[in-house]
Amino acid sequence: MLVSPARQRVCAMAGRGEAEDEEILRLLPPPRSFCCPITQHLMGDPVAAADGHVYERAAIEEWFRASRDSLRSPMTNLPLPTVLLAPNRALQRAIEEYLQGRPELARKELDRASTAEAVRLWAEELLSAKSKSNQGLLLARAAMSELHQPLAKLREALAAGEQAAVELENRLCAAEAAVGAETAAAVRSTAAPSAAQPSALPRHNSSSGGGSSDRNSSRNGGNELFVFGRSAQQQLSSGVQ
Repeated sequence: MLVSPARQRVCAMAGRGEAEDEEILRLLPPPRSFCCPITQHLMGDPVAAADGHVYERAAIEEWFRASRDSLRSPMTNLPLPTVLLAPNRALQRAIEEYLQGRPELARKELDRASTAEAVRLWAEELLSAKSKSNQGLLLARAAMSELHQPLAKLREALAAGEQAAVELENRLCAAEAAVGAETAAAVRSTAAPSAAQPSALPRHNSSSGGGSSDRNSSRNGGNELFVFGRSAQQQLSSGVQ
């Protein structure tokens, strides 16, 4: 079948128009009502909270866990009376139909979900490793605390042994001093009689000699007096004559 050039030009223009429309459609952002106000991404499981806004279930539940002490709306910052969530099925179907006409967004959301899941798994692995590390640290601390008591007893035993060694050394020093004193006293006691025996004889001789010399001197003195008296008598008698 032959196609006229004019028809070919029309078809080409129509094809260019469809391509341009697809390009324009790819450049258009998704409707804001389809996006979660927390994550700013298309919602896969939209739920309505007590503040009247719609959120991605995982995002609003994480918000509740993070603000456990003070439950407030992420949009109005007002207190929330409850954490109950209501699924919005109509909005979920509308988003699914929209993604069917935007396969590039569906791939993008799938990649983002895969990345988020990978990040979540990685975070869980980190938390698991951290918990295991903490458990190991707690076990190590418990083992160290169990070792503290035997170590303290060992230190006490060492201190008592050192004190006993010091006392034993003091006793040995005292015993050595006592033995030295006794030895010196024994040497002095044995040396004193040997030094006293030679001097006893001369004293005895001197005392006996002294007595004889005294007796001799007294005798000589008496003789001298007798002789002096005789001579004096003779001189007197001669003088009288």
